[in-house]
Amino acid sequence: MRQKKNELILIPMEFKVACSLYKMDVAEVLQVFIDHVTVYDIINNTYHEGFSEACHCLIFCYRRKKKPRILSTGMRKCRELFLRNMGQIELLAHMKRRGWKTTTKRSYTRCFVENIFDAMERLYTPSDMIYLDDYSALKLSKDFCVLCEVYDCYPKEFLEYFMGYISVADADVGFGLKGYSNFVNTFFFENRQWSWQKSTYQDRID
Repeated sequence: MRQKKNELILIPMEFKVACSLYKMDVAEVLQVFIDHVTVYDIINNTYHEGFSEACHCLIFCYRRKKKPRILSTGMRKCRELFLRNMGQIELLAHMKRRGWKTTTKRSYTRCFVENIFDAMERLYTPSDMIYLDDYSALKLSKDFCVLCEVYDCYPKEFLEYFMGYISVADADVGFGLKGYSNFVNTFFFENRQWSWQKSTYQDRID
């Protein structure tokens, strides 16, 4: 089960082409994706640009594995703490209070995510860094690490799933078709005007 831990991330040629075409660095795109994955947005059903697409990518990647249920192996020794803190995050995700913006509620979940992160076994995310090559590395956020342990998936699996759905050809055709939906392409192409150097969420948590 642990064989994927030390394997290099496979970067599809189509993804490299898309990054090159739009003058985006592969590592920067992947870092922005990681930084837009949050426990808050996994639970919250309201659409939030960038965050919703990134989180849906994780959910669909897990569903593709067709496991009968979520085991969350890394939470075995802290299940009570995990459930208690997830309950607090869920309360914030569904809370409707005048003057409370999504960014405010998302930031308030940080302490609960940190509680889980500090208590869980890091079976799938033993390191905060994941290397693409000798020169490029990605920093895994605490939210991303927690969700990897929740879904029993390596970061490599989520990142490769994301990259595998990026297609310049599909985007050119799909954006002109009524009813067409590829949320991964949407994250990449419709939001390519973002500053890929830093994500807005990462700026808030650093």
